[in-house]
Amino acid sequence: AEYMGESEQYEIAQLHKDIEKQETAKSAATTACEIAQSHYDQVLKQRTTIQGSNREANQMLTKLKDQFAEYRQQLNEIQAHIGHHKKREIQLSRDRERIEKEIREKIEVVKTAQTKLEEEEATAERIERELGPLIECSEPKKVVTARFDQIKARLASGKERHGKKNYLILESEFTNAQKHYLDYKKQVDVIKSNCEHLERMGKERAEKWLQFRESQTTTTKHSFHKMLAKRGFNGDMEVDHTAEKLSLRVAVTAEAEGNEANATKGLSGGERSFTTLSFLMGLWDAMHCPFRVLDEFDVFMDPVVRDVAMTILLKFCEKSGKQFILVTPLDLSRIQQSESLTIHRVVSST
Repeated sequence: AEYMGESEQYEIAQLHKDIEKQETAKSAATTACEIAQSHYDQVLKQRTTIQGSNREANQMLTKLKDQFAEYRQQLNEIQAHIGHHKKREIQLSRDRERIEKEIREKIEVVKTAQTKLEEEEATAERIERELGPLIECSEPKKVVTARFDQIKARLASGKERHGKKNYLILESEFTNAQKHYLDYKKQVDVIKSNCEHLERMGKERAEKWLQFRESQTTTTKHSFHKMLAKRGFNGDMEVDHTAEKLSLRVAVTAEAEGNEANATKGLSGGERSFTTLSFLMGLWDAMHCPFRVLDEFDVFMDPVVRDVAMTILLKFCEKSGKQFILVTPLDLSRIQQSESLTIHRVVSST
């Protein structure tokens, strides 16, 4: 019974260490999630400030991918911690069963020894009464004395072997050990619940990010195709998130709707400028930045394409409700100012 008490204290000490480690892991996971949320908010804010070019959009997507990979690595580390604690839980459960079995066996041994001791004490008392001076005995005195000494020796040996502990003391020790076991089992259940919550939270964040990424990609594709159609072009945008690759394909013939779109390398300078402008307007539909700026977006467009592009861009600006700053070195005399449109002309001093 004394050995079981030391073993129980050792297991409780180990449990406290495991709980402290788990609390540390929990704090680290919570901090990682908060950092992930903060980074995610910063990415959203930075996405709203994307200006100008397809290259800047690709850089932002690459950065977002890197951060997502980092969060995924953190999630894998949390899952590894969860697996470790699950194994620890199984080991603790086996130790609990072994300890309970040993306690039950020792209690049975103590009960048996207590019963034998009580029987020996009762026998000794009975013999002492029976061997009184008035009792006649046919056996020699030496035989009776030897038997009595033998019984007294057995009684003393039993008391020395079992000490002063009786069944009630051992039962009290068992009750205390069982109480401690239930306490640390409850703590293990709490840790297990926290690990399961972290695992669910990580999966939910990953699923929401994938849904958000797919939604933004679909919105950009639809807007890009719609803007090209206003010029009579037919185009498509392919995004490979795994390979981190963006491809634009455009057909510019009069029968564009029936033609297969090709890569933008075969387009003229004006057509490529219009395609880039359409892609930017597609990105703007998926963004929520209050300010958008374009510089010299129309320098490679011929007059016809430029008129169409300016008409589409101004309608888009007016409809979006955002503030746009468009810088161009070309003539704007055909564009009329209005309450929502102001033209500032910079005149050279030379």
